[in-house]
Amino acid sequence: MKSTSENKLTIAILYIANYVALIIFIILFCLPVFDTLSPVFIIFFFLPLALFVVDTCMIKEKWYHFLWCTLPCAIVTILMSAIIYIAYNSGSESALGMTSVEALIYFAIFHFYAATTLLWSSAGTIFKYKKYVKNKTNKRFVAYSLIIAGLVIIAVGSLILYKADFMFKQTLLSILPLWLGVIINIIAVIQPDY
Repeated sequence: MKSTSENKLTIAILYIANYVALIIFIILFCLPVFDTLSPVFIIFFFLPLALFVVDTCMIKEKWYHFLWCTLPCAIVTILMSAIIYIAYNSGSESALGMTSVEALIYFAIFHFYAATTLLWSSAGTIFKYKKYVKNKTNKRFVAYSLIIAGLVIIAVGSLILYKADFMFKQTLLSILPLWLGVIINIIAVIQPDY
């Protein structure tokens, strides 16, 4: 078993790696247009995947460490998806340095990462929370009820958007991690305590 100082060092390294990668990701998003075959685009494309792997390593730690590592990546990818969505629908994607086709590609990428990271963050946190916090409280029931309500809103809202909105129709592959994430989260909530 690891000593406490080694464990704290591992946690600190994972936090630093996570937030540095997230800052690099935001900086790359703010850069002007770059070619989709350039090394910068390849880094940009795979950086959320690297963040996902780093964040998954935090599953060995306590639930709040896992949450504080995974949630920022989910929030950033959701915000980037929203920025591109608004720019595309207002016809100002060129202000972001993108063509309409590039905006669709970036939206599909960010939407996929946003769905995956948000639902993984939620499911992992619930599993870890149930393992470390044994006592049942009223707050816990309220929290789980809110999580289930949020998941139902995400599932129904995504289904409506996939049918009604042009940009969301282009991200149909994202429905798999989205629905899988909803199912995993519901299983995490209804699963009995360890």
